[in-house]
Amino acid sequence: MHIDALTSLRKYSHFLVGISISISQILTYSSFSSFENDLCLTYMVLFNGIFILTIFPLKGSLFEKILLMSMGNLTCLVWNNIYPRFVLSLFPKEMDFVSKVYSFLNPWVNSLWIVSFWTLGISFASKERSSPN
Repeated sequence: MHIDALTSLRKYSHFLVGISISISQILTYSSFSSFENDLCLTYMVLFNGIFILTIFPLKGSLFEKILLMSMGNLTCLVWNNIYPRFVLSLFPKEMDFVSKVYSFLNPWVNSLWIVSFWTLGISFASKERSSPN
């Protein structure tokens, strides 16, 4: 019974650390960066919520979880600052049409990096679980 209590304490402590780091990263990024793409912050909050709720309670190194979440947040910032400019620069004359297509495809394209980092987090957690220790 004592081991179960320690396991629960570790899960909740990882969960709380994940929430606090997520909040601090979002506040830091939002204060130092001007978001031309308003959805960037939304995608970052969505990614952090999914990542914290599903990855942080699992067994695994807290450092690896924090590192992966931070890399995901950095990917979100880079992707959402480069991707819109790239798409809109491809067809400058058809801005209205490209803008509508971009608005439709943007959530789907952003889901690619969200799912990739979430899957990477799952694989790190399963690596820890499948180790012989």
